[in-house]
Amino acid sequence: RMHTAAIEACGRGKQWRQALQLWNEVQELESGPGLLCHEATMRACTRGGQWRSSLAIFTQGLLKGIQPSVDMYASALRAAG
Repeated sequence: RMHTAAIEACGRGKQWRQALQLWNEVQELESGPGLLCHEATMRACTRGGQWRSSLAIFTQGLLKGIQPSVDMYASALRAAG
């Protein structure tokens, strides 16, 4: 998805605010964010030092029935650590 690629770019540039803004836009779409979007947004938040946001996205994924990937767990551990 185009949003996921944009969130990835924000993460590489440590622009976590923009990544979260895109995340919020994706949440308003009918399909909502998928696994890759969760991963990208968690990485962006973790890189930006926003551990609470990263863990909140992890939790939201669980609540929406998304099976966490190794990357999601790794981001959560980096965020908490």
